[in-house]
Amino acid sequence: MKQICIVLMILAMVGCTNRPVLYPNEQFEQNGPQAADNTIEECEELASESGISNVQHNAKRTATHGAKGAALGAVSGAIGGAISGGVGIGTVIGAASGAAVGIVSGLIGSDYASPTYQQFVNSCLKERGYDVVGWE
Repeated sequence: MKQICIVLMILAMVGCTNRPVLYPNEQFEQNGPQAADNTIEECEELASESGISNVQHNAKRTATHGAKGAALGAVSGAIGGAISGGVGIGTVIGAASGAAVGIVSGLIGSDYASPTYQQFVNSCLKERGYDVVGWE
């Protein structure tokens, strides 16, 4: 049970969307990091209120991860099956588990701030005196 909780916490942390990183310019230094975080939240709310989604799911990327995982799992399952005497079942089990891992991997990495959302938040922050150097 403890292992399941740890895995779920890791998945929750990894699946979060990214946020803007601010350059420590005069505005940032004058107001401090807490005020900058509040401004980021305000700009993100403005973007959401404008109907811009902050997450872009990439179904093609997720499917590709699943297919790659199935292929790699099938190969490793066949090798394991050959060693233990059950190539067929090893291949099937390997493919199924590889596909599952690949799909979950694709889902975890498929959430990121859409370019339109990033541009909206960047413009909002610039109007308020902040310089965005990137997103993490």
